[in-house]
Amino acid sequence: MITEVHEAIKVGAIFGDNKKKLKPVWFIWNGTKYTIREITYIITLLKIKRRFFS
Repeated sequence: MITEVHEAIKVGAIFGDNKKKLKPVWFIWNGTKYTIREITYIITLLKIKRRFFS
């Protein structure tokens, strides 16, 4: 379930772990640090390449 909180959240992540590009491991929300034990939802966004010509 996705919930919009409209607040700043700091996230700690590992790059390049286990053939994945990014793995979040903790986040700080409202002054409390939470450890991420399980990832239950993954969203993939399309990467758009733009070329500019002059």
